[in-house]
Amino acid sequence: MSSRLPRVDSSLRPESATRSLTAAYADAWQVAHPDGEVRHHDLPALDLPHLGATELGAWFADPADHGELYSLVLARSNRLIDDVLAATA
Repeated sequence: MSSRLPRVDSSLRPESATRSLTAAYADAWQVAHPDGEVRHHDLPALDLPHLGATELGAWFADPADHGELYSLVLARSNRLIDDVLAATA
């Protein structure tokens, strides 16, 4: 089983110190784990909404009551959660 590292950038500034740090760490990790995978999540680029009534409704509503909007909200949320849960590093 190959390793997976989630790299998460949250700064709006492309040249931020934290982006430089996450890039340096991911590069060093990739050298140490040549068969591993770095999954990069640039949160500002994803343009994720703040948590609101739609997201909370999707999470807590009965799945039988889910319409298209709730399904889309949950699909986006589930992709990110699944990636974090699949991380091995």
